[in-house]
Amino acid sequence: MNTRNFSAWIATATFLLVLTAQQAQAQTTNVAAVNAGFPTGSIWASKTQATAGDSITIFTVLYNSGTNDVKGSAAFKVDGAVVATKSFNVDTGSSEILSTSWTAQKGTHIASATIQKATDGQTNETVNVSSATTGTVTIIVAAAPPPSVLNQAAAAAGAVITSSTPVVENAAQHIYSATENLRQSGINYLEGQLATTTPRFQREVLGTSTENIQSTGGTAGDSSSPPSGWWSWLAAVALVIFSSPLLFYPMSIILGFAVLYILSVIWGTST
Repeated sequence: MNTRNFSAWIATATFLLVLTAQQAQAQTTNVAAVNAGFPTGSIWASKTQATAGDSITIFTVLYNSGTNDVKGSAAFKVDGAVVATKSFNVDTGSSEILSTSWTAQKGTHIASATIQKATDGQTNETVNVSSATTGTVTIIVAAAPPPSVLNQAAAAAGAVITSSTPVVENAAQHIYSATENLRQSGINYLEGQLATTTPRFQREVLGTSTENIQSTGGTAGDSSSPPSGWWSWLAAVALVIFSSPLLFYPMSIILGFAVLYILSVIWGTST
């Protein structure tokens, strides 16, 4: 046999073998691939124009037109880095939406999704899907605006209050202790006054005594010593106020403001 003819025959046979292998591989791939995955344009975001710090939801959808259910996991990516992984289980002839939240960062970002693993829902064997990667969506994130003057003032006030809380609490405790001591002293004084004036007050009011007021050491027209009846009533009312913190402290605050107002009026008149 001619050597040239033999070489041509070998080359032809090799070509046919390679072509046959490629066709067999293509057929095998087509059989293994499941008509499932991401449809065209299957990636989108809740907003594509955002401010740093915003929460953005990224969505994708999976479909399954195969004969068996498909389950597995899909990864969401931003700028090529995986930001979340979600599981899916898509019945045959149906679709499923997946989503994840992402905190926006300043800059221009590209989001996408890809199937990491897919298995046959009946046999649990790994399968290839016809579309394992989505397209992309661009998200443009602007820098966060500087805090307003009001927010800055509020933050500064909060810091001052936080740092001075122990001092304020200590001062408030001292004020409360001094005021409480004053209230208790007032109660003791008023109780002592009522103990000495009440018997006489009762006799005068009931008319059981003809004792002249002068016998107490004062004169009938002496305005420096109030009648025991009036004094007893005032002392009794004051004792009620001093004995109840719910009455004493609001009345003290009101009295304090009244004194300050009177002093301001007097100061304004004198100047």
